[in-house]
Amino acid sequence: MIFEWPSYRQKISFSPGVKFLTLMEYNFPLLFISKINEEFYLNYFIDDDDEWKIRYLHAPISMMKIRALASGSLALYECLNTENIHIYDIQDDGAVLFAAELNFSEIPVDALPPKEETIPPLSNDKIKELYGFELGDLCFVLSNSDTEKHTLSFSKLSNFLKATQNIVSKLPLYNKYSNSLSNADDYELRAVALQAASFAITATTESECAKRVVATYLPEMVRIFSKNPPEIIYSYLHEMPKELIFSFFEYCKEILNNKYEFILKHSKGFMYMNHSVAEQIKINVNNANCSKTEEVEVAGYLIGANLNNNSFYFEDINSNIYKGKMSKQFAESHSEVKLSKIACKALLRSEIEIKFSKFTNSYELLKLEDTKE
Repeated sequence: MIFEWPSYRQKISFSPGVKFLTLMEYNFPLLFISKINEEFYLNYFIDDDDEWKIRYLHAPISMMKIRALASGSLALYECLNTENIHIYDIQDDGAVLFAAELNFSEIPVDALPPKEETIPPLSNDKIKELYGFELGDLCFVLSNSDTEKHTLSFSKLSNFLKATQNIVSKLPLYNKYSNSLSNADDYELRAVALQAASFAITATTESECAKRVVATYLPEMVRIFSKNPPEIIYSYLHEMPKELIFSFFEYCKEILNNKYEFILKHSKGFMYMNHSVAEQIKINVNNANCSKTEEVEVAGYLIGANLNNNSFYFEDINSNIYKGKMSKQFAESHSEVKLSKIACKALLRSEIEIKFSKFTNSYELLKLEDTKE
């Protein structure tokens, strides 16, 4: 063997399974999928010797990960980094000579592929065979361990679509912020269910811009919140429109709570996401400790005030409601507070805290100007 391997206790009984699909080969299979009953396994060529003894790494893999791996949207390293891993040695006649169970951390680092490396995408015919249907320009594929073939509970489906479509409905705000995509009048995605090996949702729209937005926006948000350190995430939480961020978090929660695996197929490629990615996003966002205090000036109307408990309600000219407490200095300087019938200016102190599962935004009334009776 080329690499140094620790001593392992040999397993008496082991079978890699029946070959299901070859992903890479050169004189012999370098990477292939095997199947035992209804379970799939990734077999990765990891070592050999001069006697034509070949060593494979044998790791469980889901059909959704197979699809993502085969379409180039998931790194090979990520598929191998899992539990219940085995190594086995096999001869060219197919006889298994040795097998042992090990932890991923015990594998020689040099024997593993680079962390971000993907395999060459399979042919369109092979991709179609894996998905079970002809892929359109924009397609969602959704699956989890409780999902039977061709079925998905209506409540889970509707919740997921609601969260996803909610993101899309907020995209004009993101366009305005980023100035990288043109506006479109119609951002509504009409979902059509297709029967496949897992439940598929094909989103169709007359707006090509909407397709480009989805293709760009979802993968970028996943990358931002799953791959960046807390200080970078902190800056994005401050800069991006809050409605957009919270819609994205709802989308992540649905994947996390139901342990979904999710693939987005778009004109530029594929994006894979599962509950582990959503969990990492949750951890990263909470570690960012995003909180902010600032003073803002708002034009509108004081529509409610109570000096007994120092509460106030202020409505701006766009009908947004701000409610909170009057500052101590403001309350002490006013024996009475008259509600405004004519637009005035309010100086408010805003305190914002953003966590994955909650958002708090409190206001304190500091000053009122130009109030007329």
